[in-house]
Amino acid sequence: MTLKDDILAKRLIVCCGSGGVGKTTTSAAIALEAARLGKRTLVITIDPAKRLAQSLGLESLDDTEREVPLTKLAAGRAAGGSLHAAMLDTQVSLDALIDRIAAGPEQAARIKANKIYRQFTSAIAGSQEYVAMERLHQIMQEGRFDLVVLDTPPTKNALDFLNAPNRLAAFLDENVIKWFVRPPKSGMGSFIFQKGGEVAYKLLALLVGEQLIADLADFFQAFAGLYSGFAERAQKVDALLRDPGTVFLLITSAEHNALAEAVYFHNRLVESRITIRAVIVNRAWDILAETPITGEALARMFNEETIAPLVADSPGGRAAAHRLKNKLAALHTLIQDVNTAARENIERLQHTLGAAQNVACVPAFAEEIYDIQGLMKMNGYLFAGERG
Repeated sequence: MTLKDDILAKRLIVCCGSGGVGKTTTSAAIALEAARLGKRTLVITIDPAKRLAQSLGLESLDDTEREVPLTKLAAGRAAGGSLHAAMLDTQVSLDALIDRIAAGPEQAARIKANKIYRQFTSAIAGSQEYVAMERLHQIMQEGRFDLVVLDTPPTKNALDFLNAPNRLAAFLDENVIKWFVRPPKSGMGSFIFQKGGEVAYKLLALLVGEQLIADLADFFQAFAGLYSGFAERAQKVDALLRDPGTVFLLITSAEHNALAEAVYFHNRLVESRITIRAVIVNRAWDILAETPITGEALARMFNEETIAPLVADSPGGRAAAHRLKNKLAALHTLIQDVNTAARENIERLQHTLGAAQNVACVPAFAEEIYDIQGLMKMNGYLFAGERG
């Protein structure tokens, strides 16, 4: 399948990769192409950087899904297509989750008032990533979009992101939690660990203070009855990542370090039984190499007939022109060498990641991509030969 086929056939595209390789810009470009093809599309990121908003022509992004004006796509745009963008705010999403799964407003208010809860997304490993994935699952369940493009955090955090559902479910396992709280009949004022737990409680209290232990116990008590719901939702989120309607794209660049991290990420995903559908290599070659300044072209540009009229009034002009010619030739040779090295790196990557079905290469543009027109230019390479 081509990248265009994935856009038309899949419901979720997950863009993964290391930082600084153009992952957010690529996610925006893919989402823009999907909208052009007539898909109701949402691109979401958990990266607080402003790059996604800027590239889509929006002043800012937050947890609210904002529609992107697509007037510039009118010429080649299919009917019905739309594009929305959002930046996941994990605290807002967590509050909304608690409101949905709590037994009632009173339990929800009690949970959200707890000191431990207010630091939940930063204090408990995997909680921030879990909340983001849970919000993603909610969006997919609502079915308001034909396609969702997810811009994940850089590689290491993305692995946490993908493994978070199972990790948090294990943390909230009732066999662990019940150790902290006495059965309901004992009341909150007299909580204590179960058999043999009094000694452990006293030791923990000496280490971290009784108030923290009390807050923690109150936090778990407030969550009473919700553990199974968390575990069930974690399983659904994990299933979403492995659903046939989900596709993973690995975003990288032609630099050696980025490619090495791409291989690492690919191997880790394989261990998690997730297959990379395609690899997108940004900055795969320097677009200046497309400028026809070969040796023959330079000779024609700087022949005596061309130079003579330009340097007639300048005694040193002819020498200066030849120095310029030599510098241009050296620059072109350098660019060609860099591009040759990049091509060899990409070929090695393709050989290593034999499971990847296709590789799309995008050049290093002379100017940074910062608007919809730039994204459309990028798509000319991403979907080369695929556009209808």
